[in-house]
Amino acid sequence: MDLLRETGPITAGELANKVGLTTGSVTSLVDRLEKVGYVRRERHPEDRRKVIIVPQYEQKVEVQEVFSDLNKNLLGLSSNYNEQELETIKSFLGGFTELLETQIQNSKEEKEVKNET
Repeated sequence: MDLLRETGPITAGELANKVGLTTGSVTSLVDRLEKVGYVRRERHPEDRRKVIIVPQYEQKVEVQEVFSDLNKNLLGLSSNYNEQELETIKSFLGGFTELLETQIQNSKEEKEVKNET
């Protein structure tokens, strides 16, 4: 959902490419999100053959309510650490995120090479 909020409406293929999933997996995910009202499918305004995934901002209040409790709990958890410890945790999580993104990209490239042969 965060990705859709950042990018705005995109096709399922574009979404699959950005998150490193197959288009089939993204279709299933979008089906579930659409069923609970977080996204809707629309025809692409410039190419009627394409369908775009549009985030439903009306659900934003509900999402904020869910995450406000999480945010409060995270603030409480972070109060157990001093600034230096929090910087270490932040550095670790940043590095971990980069590793995951690299792994996803490498996996996508390996799939592309396999598909070409």
